Amino acid sequence: MGKTYSPGSLVALPRTNALEAQALAISLVTAALATPVPSIASRSFERLQTQTTALSGAIAGLVTPKAEPTGPLPHVVDPSLDRSLSYTRQWLEAILALDEPENTLRDAAKRIYDVFFADGLTYLNFPYLRQWSTIHARLTVADELDLDAAFTELNGTCFIASIRRLHKLYGDALGITDARVTVDVEAKLRPFADATRKEMRVYIEKVVASVEPDEPATADAMTALLQPLADFTAKSTARGDAQPMESDSQAMETDLEPPAE
Repeated sequence: MGKTYSPGSLVALPRTNALEAQALAISLVTAALATPVPSIASRSFERLQTQTTALSGAIAGLVTPKAEPTGPLPHVVDPSLDRSLSYTRQWLEAILALDEPENTLRDAAKRIYDVFFADGLTYLNFPYLRQWSTIHARLTVADELDLDAAFTELNGTCFIASIRRLHKLYGDALGITDARVTVDVEAKLRPFADATRKEMRVYIEKVVASVEPDEPATADAMTALLQPLADFTAKSTARGDAQPMESDSQAMETDLEPPAE
């Protein structure tokens, strides 16, 4: 019997642990907030959002506590972190609001805004551990997209520096020892991470399938929607770990190129 295919079988993702899968999924969801998702991929996108939320919740519930948390208590740090993020959002919104040709900073501001605030600040109302995890995921995406350079371009390094410092202090207050996933925790997260990876593969396939060779705009949309995957893969290659996961070993690599005419 010849080879058979199933949804998602044509795409092999780079090797990721649960936190990295979460960061990649969030970056794909974030890209879709700036570029409309083609109709063929809309249902998969909704499922990807659901799976990403489930994975984030599972990660938040499985962080490793210290025996005795040190430093300020969470309720002391939380307001400062909230203010830092709120002021950063106001700063970016002021830049974005000036829709004039002299304003050459809007592109850089939008890149930052789309990662941290595309869905507002609702995550500041999450329970402590889930809020830490959500902000951690956004900071991970910011690292993947090198948003520190965008902050520098906007002369706003003080904003990202304060967010990083307060987020670390927040983690210390919560007793979170390490952002890495232990072998034991990875095993517990595997069902959530695998479901997220599976839906990412299906979503990527559908976005690529939406390209029409005689409609350049569809190829441009695909490039924008899948840019986070291209960036993640490039950085994984630079680290020397861009290998398909064992569960993806039957999947076929696919280039992010539109189909030829």
